[in-house]
Amino acid sequence: MAELFADIEINRESIWPRLSRILAGSIVFHLLVAVAVVYIPGLRDALYIASLYSGAGYVSRDYRKTMIGERATIIDLAHDRFEYPEGYFAMMNGEMIPPATSVVPPAPVPDVQIVSMAQPEQRTPRVRTPWVGRPQASPTPSASPTVAASPAPSPLVASASPSPSPSPNADEEAQRMEQAAAANGVAPFPQINTKPFTDLYDEVKQMQDRGEINLSGAIDVTIEADINQDGTFSNAVVTQQTGDAKLIELAKKATASLSDSHVLAQLNELKHLTLKLVANDTDVLIIITSDAPSEERAVKMSKGLNTLLALAALKKKGQDVEAFINSTNIAASGKQIVVNFKMPRADFGAKIAKLSKKPTS
Repeated sequence: MAELFADIEINRESIWPRLSRILAGSIVFHLLVAVAVVYIPGLRDALYIASLYSGAGYVSRDYRKTMIGERATIIDLAHDRFEYPEGYFAMMNGEMIPPATSVVPPAPVPDVQIVSMAQPEQRTPRVRTPWVGRPQASPTPSASPTVAASPAPSPLVASASPSPSPSPNADEEAQRMEQAAAANGVAPFPQINTKPFTDLYDEVKQMQDRGEINLSGAIDVTIEADINQDGTFSNAVVTQQTGDAKLIELAKKATASLSDSHVLAQLNELKHLTLKLVANDTDVLIIITSDAPSEERAVKMSKGLNTLLALAALKKKGQDVEAFINSTNIAASGKQIVVNFKMPRADFGAKIAKLSKKPTS
């Protein structure tokens, strides 16, 4: 038995030096991360934006669709020559204009003849018949009621166990938690609804399958809206539109999906939004502008969003979505945050067609 362990060496080296090296390496790594957060503005701003959505939940539930209206249409009459009606200036000068066709006026009827022709209304006198009431029988007194014994409870009822009280609704529980958080001054985290985007994707795919939409059409649409506290849009109107009617309607639905998803709920500093979508023969352009409270905040938010876009591009590297992320840039112009998306029309159509052929999960 002793021969089995003859060649085995017992390592008596202490484990503490190894643990010390691991601990020192961890401390150095976290210090480098802290220094990067402090001295790299882009990373710091990205963490600021990410912190806004750190507790955001993703749900897929029914929603009330945002309605996007249209402002009054201005009709251009520059090419139409206005003409006064015939005889307009003659009437202004007091001249008599002969009628186009001779009309024989009716013969005057004297007022006396009108009165004599009127026949007085003949009224038939109303004869009232006396009402004779039907005699009612006098009520006969009934015998005194007999008191019956109370029925005994059924044995089934007596032995039945009390039904348990229903559990509170999940929505009521969530609402109570939100109220408690609001009482402590904590804003509830937004629930980002993904169903508006999946519904829009399914609708576009069905329209493509039926041949009802031509994504190669040209449009130029501008939509303005106010941003509510929950991220939805109000007073959303189309201020300018030209081009294919179905593509314009699709642009309105895409804007409504952005509203119904509540994705802008935590960016509650943004109050108004202007979205411009242009699709011409060469490019597809999407420009979104919104005012921040100050120029400093606009720069901070734009840098943070750009850094998050870069991280998203790394995560989606090699996928079709990466091309859309790389075509998006966010910049600050004064107090405005400007989101620019630009992609060649041919590439945009190819990517959309490829995505539409993928089965939805």
